[in-house]
Amino acid sequence: MRIHDIITGLPRSGTTLVTRIVAAARPDAMLLGEPVYLLELRASRAFERGEFAAALYGYCEERLAEAERQGSYLDRRLQNLGIPDNYHGASAATVDFRTVPMPPGGCSSVICKHNALFIPLVREISAHPGLRLLRVVRHPAGALPSWGRWQIPVREGRSPDAESWSPELVQRLDATADCTERQAILYGFLLREIAAPGATWESGLLRYEDLVQGAPLPPPHAHCPTLPFLKPSAGNTPQLSPQQTAGFLQTLQRLDPTAAALLEEIFKPR
Repeated sequence: MRIHDIITGLPRSGTTLVTRIVAAARPDAMLLGEPVYLLELRASRAFERGEFAAALYGYCEERLAEAERQGSYLDRRLQNLGIPDNYHGASAATVDFRTVPMPPGGCSSVICKHNALFIPLVREISAHPGLRLLRVVRHPAGALPSWGRWQIPVREGRSPDAESWSPELVQRLDATADCTERQAILYGFLLREIAAPGATWESGLLRYEDLVQGAPLPPPHAHCPTLPFLKPSAGNTPQLSPQQTAGFLQTLQRLDPTAAALLEEIFKPR
């Protein structure tokens, strides 16, 4: 069975960076966009929990077969709205296309990245023998300023992809008009889901803060270079003030104590 690399993580946490690192170190792998096909399946409810990982693996295999037959495949991706460092673009009503060629030496696997769509399904994805999962997290002190800078749903404490899998999340978000509370609820939900298969580096959980310091990826990606992909300002992105950080953490503790404890565990010094 071929093994495909699947990458997900908190919004604005460095998943695109990890995708580029893995792709550059894997000349035999084909990099997919954030597949519109999977979004369409989600919207149509053509599959339910328990069926997604098999559908994702099948999608990767189909793209490889298409590229082998034709020498390339036509990737339908969401239209890029210019959000910095977002290789695949942001949510939009229209799609554009790009031709993805077969790697010169042939192709043995696929690299596929998606943030909120994959997060509620990481347990299922990580359990599939043909899918190798990397997950990226970022401390709220850095994540929240990035959420607030761009016109994306998390700016208002919403995530249509994640909400499509969790009616309970929708109810909790709908129950408050306070944006900070919605962001805390959403952050806590996403963090708990992301960490479910394991909250260690060895299990494939990566901290953005480590990546921008040049830390390696876990095996079998440990050979992948990190620093050449970083911008000079990567470690100096906007941060919440200590007072703002403390306030958010207090809100998270009040609304989701399990996530607050998990956050403290993940970001304790190593």
